[in-house]
Amino acid sequence: MSTENQNQNQNMSSLTTEATASSQKSITIICGICEATINEDDTKLICKNKKCGKSTCDTCIKLMFGVMFGQPALNYPLVCGACQHPFDTAEIDPILVKQDCYEQFIACVLPLFWSKDCLEQNEKLAQCTYLIKYSFSFIE
Repeated sequence: MSTENQNQNQNMSSLTTEATASSQKSITIICGICEATINEDDTKLICKNKKCGKSTCDTCIKLMFGVMFGQPALNYPLVCGACQHPFDTAEIDPILVKQDCYEQFIACVLPLFWSKDCLEQNEKLAQCTYLIKYSFSFIE
């Protein structure tokens, strides 16, 4: 009888050890754009679209910020590279602050919000390629 109890105790301890080992294994996260491996503690954006749910790595996020800062009227809001669903700004703001880009972000996005109230229906906000200021242009 004591041999049976010892075998049961050994089986229980091996199951506990296996469960602990399996819970310590990390899940591999792959970037939905460049397919790089993303570690658990790396900066990442996760798409909120239930059909997609893909992650975007820090390198791709930096590239997306660069594209957005170059042409904010065309590239705001940031969207998932896999499904084109807009990212939640509550997730983007901390990344912008962490990368010291928040002031640049505000300088790019503020005119977009301002233009909604100030421009007429036949006007659009355009960025001059020679000047780093926004100017008005008329749609003909």
